[in-house]
Amino acid sequence: MRRLTRIGAAIGGMAALLTLMTGTALAGGWAEATILTGSEDPPVAGEEREIRFSLLQHGVTAVDEGNVSLTATHQESGERIAVDATGLGGGRWSAVVVFPTDGTWEMDITHDSLLTSGPIDLAVASAPGAAWLPPALVLGAFGAMAVAVVVVMLMARGRPGVETEPLPAA
Repeated sequence: MRRLTRIGAAIGGMAALLTLMTGTALAGGWAEATILTGSEDPPVAGEEREIRFSLLQHGVTAVDEGNVSLTATHQESGERIAVDATGLGGGRWSAVVVFPTDGTWEMDITHDSLLTSGPIDLAVASAPGAAWLPPALVLGAFGAMAVAVVVVMLMARGRPGVETEPLPAA
């Protein structure tokens, strides 16, 4: 009987220890990252853009300590950029990024001691070109053609006051 009691106590102790270890592992190190700057226009390639995001441990408690960085990877070319984030308090963070090219960038937010939620896709717009150039070229070409037509008409008409001889009949 005594032996059965010892075995039961050992199994109960191991179960309690396993429960405590599992609870500690599940309570620990992950944080949910959420982008906060999604309401305005998308970032433009080549321009500096501040990306604000929040980090909440277990989606509840604000993460204000530690080293946080934002890594962006272009989905087509695989190009990567990484910048450090600055804490703003209340679980909010800020990272200033310059996306070199347009397209879809996969942003991954990392913390030095917490696992974070998966990557977030962000569309980056192409840099606006010289939007005024095509209409200006059309107007310039139209003006050049108008001047050319006037010059040709004046040359074909001859100068006023100068008589021209008719061409001999063949």
